Amino acid sequence: PCRSIVLIEAQGDYTRLEIADGKAPLQPRALAEWERALPKALFLRVHRGYLVNRNRIQALDTMAGGRWALRLAGRAEPVPVGRQFRAAVRTS
Repeated sequence: PCRSIVLIEAQGDYTRLEIADGKAPLQPRALAEWERALPKALFLRVHRGYLVNRNRIQALDTMAGGRWALRLAGRAEPVPVGRQFRAAVRTS
């Protein structure tokens, strides 16, 4: 089920799904396809290379140089937020 997806990351012509159970399968699908197919109420595009599950967002951090990053439940590394996606992140 899509609720178990923590994030989706673009990797060339593929995407890597990070699942809550720790699996990270590669899919032969573009990130834009996932963005169109998944419910907008549940997933948010935060970077040209990332879609995140809104329910997994724990905090928004400001990094050195004014960059933004999201901390997600169940994930050690922060996810970068692209400048063009900041307004969407702010309102979600």
